[in-house]
Amino acid sequence: MNAPIEIFDKKLLKIRYDRANRDNFLVKEARQLLEERLLYVKRSFADIYEISRFDEVLPAGEAKFDLIKSSLELHFINDLVGVLAQSWRLLRPDGMFLANFFGGETLSELRKVFELAAPDSLSPRISPFIDVKDSGALLQRAGFALPVVDSEKIEIVFDNAFHLMRFLRGIGETNALIKQRKGLTGKQFMMRVAEIYAEKFAADGGVLASFEIITMTGWKPSPNQPKALKRGSAKMNLSEVL
Repeated sequence: MNAPIEIFDKKLLKIRYDRANRDNFLVKEARQLLEERLLYVKRSFADIYEISRFDEVLPAGEAKFDLIKSSLELHFINDLVGVLAQSWRLLRPDGMFLANFFGGETLSELRKVFELAAPDSLSPRISPFIDVKDSGALLQRAGFALPVVDSEKIEIVFDNAFHLMRFLRGIGETNALIKQRKGLTGKQFMMRVAEIYAEKFAADGGVLASFEIITMTGWKPSPNQPKALKRGSAKMNLSEVL
């Protein structure tokens, strides 16, 4: 069995995470979105496991938890397919998997600005994010039943590009890719980034930054779960309804 590809520098990620303030309003908003989803589920969960961005290997065993959840952590997992498969194994029948994370539209403005500021550079300056379509496919690939994926876009106005960078550092969400530009980015380059950002994405006296929060829900299959009818099994002809 091949070892999963290492995308993120987990040591660097841990250093930044330990310095971060995870009580920031955006992080709190994501947690609140997750808890609101649970309010619509008419059942209780006795045994719960929460996945962090450092969990590449989950606890051993099978059918140990009723709920596995995670908020703004999965986008830093190297082997997301593997973690989803392990989650499926750890859930009891009819157990729930519920997670949100930053999606593909997150920091789309900053990504564009970096491209304009350094069109010939292939060095990634922003971590990759999963889109909605791929999220649903990952749930199905892991074996989850009744998969549901949706997204919410949050737009925040910052004073300037430097204010945005400080914000990202403050919540532990800066680039942690192993293959990235080494050393500090030059002051001249960052001034150019700030200039382009203010020109292209000005909003309300500052600059606009988008954060897409994707939420995915799946269930461990169970005999008592509702199932879609087989094709051709409808009891009434459509023409009779019309």
